[in-house]
Amino acid sequence: MALDYSDNRPQVQTSSGLAVGERTGSVASFKGIPYAAAPVGGLRWQAPQSETHPDRLIDASRFGFICPQPISPERPEVLMSEDCLNLNVWTGNTQSKQAVMVWIHGGGFRGGSNQIQGEVLAEQNVVVVALNYRLGAFGFFAHPFVQGPGFNFGLLDLIEGLKWIQKNILAFGGDPGRVTIFGISAGAAAVNLLMASDAARGLFHGAIAQSGYGTWPLLRSRLAQTPGPANLLMDAPDAAEYDAEMIVQRTGQVGVDLKSLQAIPARQLVDAQTGFQLPIVDGSVVVEEPGIRFQAGAQHAIPYLAGGNSYEGTIMPSYQIDPEVYEQVWNLFDPHWPMAYQRDFQKSPKLARKRLFGDERYLLSALLLAESMEKVGGQSWLYFIDYLPPAMAGQMAGSPHGLDAWLLFSAAEDGDSKSAELSRKLRVYWTNFAKFGDPDGCRDDRESMTKQRRWQSYQETGEWKRFTNGDRVSAAELKERLAVALARYLARIDSFTLKG
Repeated sequence: MALDYSDNRPQVQTSSGLAVGERTGSVASFKGIPYAAAPVGGLRWQAPQSETHPDRLIDASRFGFICPQPISPERPEVLMSEDCLNLNVWTGNTQSKQAVMVWIHGGGFRGGSNQIQGEVLAEQNVVVVALNYRLGAFGFFAHPFVQGPGFNFGLLDLIEGLKWIQKNILAFGGDPGRVTIFGISAGAAAVNLLMASDAARGLFHGAIAQSGYGTWPLLRSRLAQTPGPANLLMDAPDAAEYDAEMIVQRTGQVGVDLKSLQAIPARQLVDAQTGFQLPIVDGSVVVEEPGIRFQAGAQHAIPYLAGGNSYEGTIMPSYQIDPEVYEQVWNLFDPHWPMAYQRDFQKSPKLARKRLFGDERYLLSALLLAESMEKVGGQSWLYFIDYLPPAMAGQMAGSPHGLDAWLLFSAAEDGDSKSAELSRKLRVYWTNFAKFGDPDGCRDDRESMTKQRRWQSYQETGEWKRFTNGDRVSAAELKERLAVALARYLARIDSFTLKG
């Protein structure tokens, strides 16, 4: 059954049931549609189980549960449940077989949800889907009692959601042959992981990674096929089994087998975790870290867009690493690294350290992965945002981590005139990319553009598309900084991988 717009309660028949949504203006929304069985009880730490319930009636007028995570005023516990594998769809009534954009939320793989303003992109004649996936210890857990073969249950959820989209999106007016995944931070890291995963091959046809990481050290399980690169402190990579055992130990529960672990209350598992969650190189869903896979030409040969912000290091205080130890390790590796950050050092060594952290975690990843698309004959586009809204002028040393998500989803409605203009520009670029595999749009549009307006691929120019209101960071300075970060990344890779 195709989309029925007969009234303000549009209906779509899906494999999960008859979804009854709501319509606001030209956009119909369908929220909280389950795409897999509830991963509770004996299904905790199991691959998601597909379900077919065509006779079920789904009230899709409200968001579903979000996955268990730390409590906040915006996310009280009453909104959480392990029964959280649901998705939301926004679609316009303008044409059939529209391009599909699948949002993967950020939150350090420990927080966040699919509750976004999807309608602002759906108004650009695309179908928008937002997925929940298991977080924290529920989504990434390699305890010895868990048999595998993989331990990235959150990524398996995303793959199951993409399969659901292939099966059902046509009924919402979407084209299953034009699916673009996009996300920010951990969501963009998931994009990079899916780009490098054979298990996800063919389920999407374009990828956008906003402030994602693919060159950052991951946890490694006993099932990893190689020893792996050094961690950030240039030591042996962190063991996923040890991480899982420590989480269980902090719950105060005694786990004697898998069944006893599955009985631990969800809140205790959430509270037992410290810091962000890292995905796991498990030899299955994640065969190797994305940076290594991309350099080997093992990624999907599809259009790829990536980038980040000028001051990504604002995220550093949230990460579980001692800033002073981080700087000491860098000083031992390259005592001349401060030369690339002279302007920041003149203001504050702490500022320079945070800038370095953000560059190493996010911007280096965007550059390395975009460059590596040449290995599979693909094209990539890079963006760099060095913009501050007028209300934030003088408060930060550049665009903070997460600003690009605000610009994309909210600034056109909630921001000042300059931010709104940039917001609308990004929406056109992003939706063009989903529709045509190129942020400039279709060929006729590109040929009519002036050279100054065009956003050419990295393979054509070797440059980042810059969105600025002051050009505080020059192209030469950015290139110098990332060369410093790349040298340490290559040393980390050589330390263990090539000697395994």
